[in-house]
Amino acid sequence: MKKALPIVLAAGLAFGAMPYEPAAAASSGWTNNELKPGQIGRVTAIQDISVYEKSGTSFKAVSSLKKGQVSRVYTNRNGLFGIGGGKFVKADGSVAYETPSKSRYEAVNGIKSIKITAKDAPVEYPQMIGMNNKNAEQSINAVILRQANQHVENYKKAKLQEEKNKQQWEKDGKPYPWKPYEYKASYEIHFNKNHLLSVVVYEYQYMGGAHGMTVAKTLNFNSLNGSRFDLTTVIKNKTSVVKNYAAADLRNQSNRNQTAIFPDALKEIVIDSNREWTFHNKGLKLIFQEYEVGPYSSGMPEVIVPMSVYQ
Repeated sequence: MKKALPIVLAAGLAFGAMPYEPAAAASSGWTNNELKPGQIGRVTAIQDISVYEKSGTSFKAVSSLKKGQVSRVYTNRNGLFGIGGGKFVKADGSVAYETPSKSRYEAVNGIKSIKITAKDAPVEYPQMIGMNNKNAEQSINAVILRQANQHVENYKKAKLQEEKNKQQWEKDGKPYPWKPYEYKASYEIHFNKNHLLSVVVYEYQYMGGAHGMTVAKTLNFNSLNGSRFDLTTVIKNKTSVVKNYAAADLRNQSNRNQTAIFPDALKEIVIDSNREWTFHNKGLKLIFQEYEVGPYSSGMPEVIVPMSVYQ
């Protein structure tokens, strides 16, 4: 029985989140299928080496890599390369460690972002960081920032309108209590890989009445150069085909009681450059606004359009 490698981990350090995959023969370059999400590099065994597994606060050898074999690397911490499945090899001269180009890494793992909160308004928005192409990073961030600044202005206008309306309400002596107005803007990153980035920005307002309203705005970028995608170009101008597919899908959602739909609204669906959409693993996703094709209770219905529909 081989002795355990006495390496004590720092408190709270997490390892082995990725699946372990057997090592392959060494190869030159990075193939399209070699890099996987979460992978940061690869190791090639220079000689026969042991593969370790955590046992308490130490590690024990559980298998080996033969000279020339390659394994994916998901972590590089405390003198160990994590190769997935809770298994590790020593980060020493017994292995050759390689990392992919930053562009290839971004294509598989997506680009990084941080959340920013506006100083004078409940407005949150993302900013991209650490991108390979700094000009593209600046271009994407500038578009998002302009959108956020507009939301800040909308918030200020809503507060001024609230003050004015509340004064009138007090003057009129209404018998019901005043309900404060609400405004906020938030976002979600819906797609971020293969050099494609889709950000959905939500603007919510309540200015009296039964309920507030949310409007979605989508921003779709090429993270290689920072340019934006136009829906009609992506679907090769097959607007009628995509419209018919979306209408049929929404009708099916209604038939399956997944969401309520206004049947007549399906005839009025418009597919053009103003339609909100994001990239999706299967192709793209169309987003419909509140009340556009169904009642308020249906929220914002979505339709996933496979690439085969418009290619």
